[in-house]
Amino acid sequence: MPHFESFYYETKGDKNNPAVVFLHGFLGSAKSWNEIVSLAENEFYCVTIDLPGHGQTMPADEESYAFEMCAEKIIGITNSLGIKKFNLVGYSMGGRLALYIALNYSDRINKLILESSSPGLKSESERETRREADYALVEKLEQTQLAEFLGDWYNQPLFQSLKRNEFKFSSMLNERKNNDPAGLARSLRFMGTGVQATLWEKLSQIKPETLLIVGELDRKFQEIAGQMSIHSKYIKIEKVRDCGHNVHFEKPDEYAAVIKKFLK
Repeated sequence: MPHFESFYYETKGDKNNPAVVFLHGFLGSAKSWNEIVSLAENEFYCVTIDLPGHGQTMPADEESYAFEMCAEKIIGITNSLGIKKFNLVGYSMGGRLALYIALNYSDRINKLILESSSPGLKSESERETRREADYALVEKLEQTQLAEFLGDWYNQPLFQSLKRNEFKFSSMLNERKNNDPAGLARSLRFMGTGVQATLWEKLSQIKPETLLIVGELDRKFQEIAGQMSIHSKYIKIEKVRDCGHNVHFEKPDEYAAVIKKFLK
């Protein structure tokens, strides 16, 4: 199984095609992108990565969970695969990391796609409030069964539309149960929105063409996307109908069509 140092990754498609690197959200893994990759691998060289604390990427050192080190490792993976420039897709937590990479390694990125994501929180008071909430979740991960944590997590209003397809939602939950609670807790401690330095003030420096994908039912991230687009002429927004926060899970065919059109 391919690893770059401690980071697990998978590849699909012809290496001669344009490369696309996919970064999953909290509780996900490289496998979260399987449906999208199956729709894209005939036209793109797809690289999916288990981010720290998820799937098979379980670094022992705390430094590997910081955005700076994560970005280095992802660039290292692309180097090891002989990829000089690539398209970058990130969902939620993975989108925050993808934006960081695009701002700090802009010469390596062709185009950037952020799904239901943000540049972090604007003020220190907002970050402090979020850190407290995240640390409460860390305690829950450390003290309860993962199945119970997942049940509470997906009861949030943000995820209600995921449950319309009961079979598919159940399959997703079973995949999530393969994660290690200790790794997820470290991810929240060191990669959570509350600890991330804000990137709002750097949006004007963004160089790659950028697409923000949001679900029609996700009003919070529609508003965030609108605010982000004001900061740069390179940012465009695509709203996908009748879905919520996790667009690629709820509407894979439409999602794949949107990213293919943008990347071409």
